[in-house]
Amino acid sequence: MSLILFIGLFVTTILGSCSDDEVTVSDDVDRLNVPWEEYDPSLVQILDSGRISLKEVCRRTIAHEMGKNADMDTALVNYASMLMDSVARYEEHVKDSLRAVSGSNDFLDIFLGLYWTEFNYWSVSAKGEPIKLSALFVMPYTDPLQTSKFTNYYIGTHVTITSNDECPSNFSKDRICSDVGMLAIFAHVWLNHGYVVIPDYEGYGITKDRPHPYLNREVTAKQVIDGAKAGMNIIEDREKQDASLGFRDNWKSCVIGYSQGGATAAATYRYALEHPDECSSLRVAGAVCGDGPYDPVATLNEYISQNRMYMPVAVALMMKGMCDTDQDMIDEGCTVEDFCTPGFVNTGIFDAITSKKYTTTDINNILLEYSYTHDDFTMMRRMRNSDRVMFEEMPYKKVNNDRYIDGVGMVWMSGPVDSWCEMDQALNQTCLEFLKNGTITDSKMRRKLRALLHCMRRNQLYCSDNGDWIPPQGSKFTFFHSTTDEVVPYANMKTVRDIWNYAHAHYYSFHFEPSVLETILGKLKGDSSPVNKNWGYHVLCGTVFYLGKSRSLADDITDNKWMPGSEDDTGLSSLTFLASM
Repeated sequence: MSLILFIGLFVTTILGSCSDDEVTVSDDVDRLNVPWEEYDPSLVQILDSGRISLKEVCRRTIAHEMGKNADMDTALVNYASMLMDSVARYEEHVKDSLRAVSGSNDFLDIFLGLYWTEFNYWSVSAKGEPIKLSALFVMPYTDPLQTSKFTNYYIGTHVTITSNDECPSNFSKDRICSDVGMLAIFAHVWLNHGYVVIPDYEGYGITKDRPHPYLNREVTAKQVIDGAKAGMNIIEDREKQDASLGFRDNWKSCVIGYSQGGATAAATYRYALEHPDECSSLRVAGAVCGDGPYDPVATLNEYISQNRMYMPVAVALMMKGMCDTDQDMIDEGCTVEDFCTPGFVNTGIFDAITSKKYTTTDINNILLEYSYTHDDFTMMRRMRNSDRVMFEEMPYKKVNNDRYIDGVGMVWMSGPVDSWCEMDQALNQTCLEFLKNGTITDSKMRRKLRALLHCMRRNQLYCSDNGDWIPPQGSKFTFFHSTTDEVVPYANMKTVRDIWNYAHAHYYSFHFEPSVLETILGKLKGDSSPVNKNWGYHVLCGTVFYLGKSRSLADDITDNKWMPGSEDDTGLSSLTFLASM
C-alpha cells in the first residue's frame, strides 16, 4: 500500500525585517470562497456491490505478503494467521450451536463475511462547484448469534495514492492488503459489529480525470463529510428492510486515517466541530490520526534540514495539487516548473501522477531509473557488500554500479529507507531560499511564492483566519506518530501539541524496536546492521497502526473511555504489539 502519505520552525526564520523582496507571514490568509451548502445525501447511486468472507480476506492477505518473499510484512501475515485461527474456532462454535450440517459451510462464509457497496454521491469540488464523487461502504453480514444492533460508524480516510486502482471505490479489484482493506474489516461482526464508509478523494474513482487537491484541508474534509452522510442514507434504506440492521440508540461515529488519511481525519473532525448543524446527523465523537502531515510547511522544513526526502512523490503531489487546484495559485499562473528543478520535471514524475496509472512505488522506481542514466537529476541509494557489514550512500548512477572499496564488491540496496532525493534535486534554488529564510531573490517570483506560502498555511490543521485554531471544549483528537517516521516527520504532531497543549487531544509518541526473535532472525539473514534503521519506517507504522491500535483508539472515543494527555516515545516491537492486542 501506499501510505503515504504530512510551522513553527518556518515562522521563526522569517519574522525578522522584510525588504521588498521578502515575504512576511503576517499577511492575511484568505479563506477559500467556497459555497458550503449541504447536498442531498439521498442522491446516492449504487455502482456495484458484493460480499467477501473474512477467511478469504485473510487468505488473500497471506498470499499477497508471502508473494513478496524477502519483503514479506511479518506483522501483517501474523495478524492474518491469528484471525484465521480465531475464525476457525468461531466456526466450530457456530456449527455446534446451530447443529449445522457437516460439510455445509456456505452460510458461515455469509455470517463471517463483509458486504461492500460502491456508490456515488454529490459534494463540492476544489473549485467550489457541485461534483459527483465516489465512495466505498462496508457492513457485516448478520451474525446468527448476534442480536444487538450496530454500535459504531467508522469514517475512513485513505492514505496517499497515485494509482486509481488503489482508491476505495475500486475495492472489488482486490485491494485487501491496503489500508482500505484493513479499514473494511472493522465492519466485521466478530471484530466490532459496525459500518464503515471510505470516500474517494477528488481526483480518484469517478473523478480520476480531475487533478487531486493534495492536502487541501477544508475541501477534502467537506467531501468526506458528504460521503459519510450519503453512507448514512444506505444504512437507513437497509434498516427499513430489516430493523436489526440499524444502530443502537447511543451509536457514534469516529474518523480514522493514516498518513495523508491522518491529516484528512483530523481535518474532517475539525470540519464537524466547526459545522455542528450540518454534521449533527453523523454524531462525530472524535478522530484517530496516524502519522499525518498536519503542517505542510513543517514537513518541508524537516526535509530541508535533513537534506533528503524518502518519498519525493509527496513533494511532487503537494506542488502539483496546489498549482492545479488552489485558486490563489491558479490566479498567479503558478506551475510546477516555477518551484521544481528542470531535472525533476524531466523525470516524468508529473506526467506519471497525472496518468493515475502508477503506484507511489512505481513512481519511485521511475525516478531511480531516470537517475541511473541521466545527469540532470540524482537519487541517492545505499550500497552494501555481500557480507552486509559495510554500507555506503552513493548517487544512483550507472557509473557506480560496480563499486569497489578496498577490493570488497558492493551492491545496491532496495529497502523502504534505502533511496532518497536531496532537496536541491527536486526544488529549485529560488524556492529553497524562500523556504529556508523567506527571502525572494527573483522579484518576478514574489507573487507566486506568496501564493505558495498562503496555500501551505491555509492547509495547516491549526490555522484559521484569525490566528491559531484551538478545538472547542470536549473535543477528542487522538494522534499516533512514530518519532522515527522518515516520510511524515514527527515535527507534524509536535507542532500541533505545542499549540493545542493537552486539553483536547491525546498524543502517542512511539518508536519500534526489534524483538529478540526478530533481531536473531535478522542476524541469521545477515541484516543486523540495517534492521534498526528500518524499524519505525512509515509503511510498517501504518500496518501496525491499523492492525493493532486504530480500532481500539476509536472505541475509546466512542465508548467514552478517551482521556486527554500524552504518552511519550514508547518503544515496542511489532510482535509484542500484536501479541498484546
